[in-house]
Amino acid sequence: MNTHHFENSFDILDYFNDAVFIITYDGSIVYANKTAYDRLGYSKEELLQKNIRDIDSPNYARLIPERIEQFKQRDSLVFESEQVTKDGSIIPVEVSIHSILYNSTHCIISVVRDITSRKQAEKELRESEEKWRAITENLTDIVWIVNLQFETIYINKAVEKLFGFTVDEYLQRKVQEKYPPEVLQDIYNKLIEEFENEKKPGIDKNRTRIVEIQEYKKDGT
Repeated sequence: MNTHHFENSFDILDYFNDAVFIITYDGSIVYANKTAYDRLGYSKEELLQKNIRDIDSPNYARLIPERIEQFKQRDSLVFESEQVTKDGSIIPVEVSIHSILYNSTHCIISVVRDITSRKQAEKELRESEEKWRAITENLTDIVWIVNLQFETIYINKAVEKLFGFTVDEYLQRKVQEKYPPEVLQDIYNKLIEEFENEKKPGIDKNRTRIVEIQEYKKDGT
């Protein structure tokens, strides 16, 4: 096992996976750990000559004065931003800032996490949802998603033709307004059965159960 010896308390920050900056209230960078200058492609000396505005993308750099004012009121702040590397690449980041006394000066310590993977996953999820909605919104059959309280959280436009409700109207309806009492009780009984089935060893977690139910239309039938 390698043992690292640190000459001062900030040396340990060079082993962090997140970039760490210490900046003055005017944005001057007075400290950066190894992850910070490696990620941005600068030498340590180059980075310490810059202002935080120099490494934030223009859309976020203009928000710095507002962020600092918010920070002064709360003494800590978490927000998303973008940083620009030496070669011009954009890195989406999550920034957590706190107050610190550095060399007898009140400064801001900024812990910056690369969230490229998170943003890519969010983008892929949005694209997947858009494709899914594009398919379901053009189906003539109803596509219906409910939570465990049997409250509708999604229904496609086919509901308008079948039940006479707009999507918004349908989503605002209470469960008790949709079904005759005996049907609602039967639904709950089947849900309880399925919850009990989940406890059985070897049960197929991807099983499908087909049920028939009656539901009120907008005209009351």
